[in-house]
Amino acid sequence: MRKLLTLPFALTLAISAAYYSSSAYAESYLTGSVGSATTTGFAEDSTTLNFGAGARFGDFFALEVSYLDTGEFTASETYNDGQLDSSLKFTGLNVSLIGHLPLSDDLELYGKVGQYFWRADINSYAHADNSSASLRLNDADLTYGGGVLMHLSKQLALKAEYQIIDFAADNDGAFGSTDIASVGFIFKL
Repeated sequence: MRKLLTLPFALTLAISAAYYSSSAYAESYLTGSVGSATTTGFAEDSTTLNFGAGARFGDFFALEVSYLDTGEFTASETYNDGQLDSSLKFTGLNVSLIGHLPLSDDLELYGKVGQYFWRADINSYAHADNSSASLRLNDADLTYGGGVLMHLSKQLALKAEYQIIDFAADNDGAFGSTDIASVGFIFKL
């Protein structure tokens, strides 16, 4: 299923970028944000870091590529045999198509949809028998979200964003989803 979703998504991004790249309105930007993430099966939040680059084509569309680190999620469970501690960390490349809705010269809303090409590092430690296990997985999944941009100048904007990585779509619910609320900036080059 992942390959079926990835190919049309990649073709759509490539066609959109090729069509709008000839536009005189294309402008490049850098972006960065910090936030808080929650993921299915883990009680504690983690701190996320996201930074990347994009190109905006006119007033309504942008294409963005960013590195996203969801931070480390930890959990502890007590069983009859003792305690099991686990940790989970996602890192990867996020490619998104973004639609903008300007509300005024200084304020706009946006929605985004994309693909997150991730690596997960999973570690567990069983206290009862003093054993540990590690696992590394790679895949790609759907990501979507939205936010608000507030332009402070012609080059600098602040953003607040909510994003969901839907791991359940391809992995039979192994990770569920990760929800990220973040604040950051956009700097136009």
